[in-house]
Amino acid sequence: MPPRMSDTMTPLVISRDEAASLEQSLGQWKTIIKEHPDYRDGYLMLAWISKRLGKTEEERTYLHKALSLDPNYQIPEVLQMDQ
Repeated sequence: MPPRMSDTMTPLVISRDEAASLEQSLGQWKTIIKEHPDYRDGYLMLAWISKRLGKTEEERTYLHKALSLDPNYQIPEVLQMDQ
């Protein structure tokens, strides 16, 4: 029996072109965060891009950082991770 989606947790199937574009976006958002380290939504974007690229540990790190900046923020469902 193949694994369920919740068992595999990404990486999602993406094309090489999309992966290259996401890697470029990842770099741009990292630059933004360096300039604005308290920008919660920047960390959320980094988490989403990391999720798309299958970088689970990075995704988790960025989500934790976003929540440390705004503990009352409710993470969007698309970024919620299984506990």
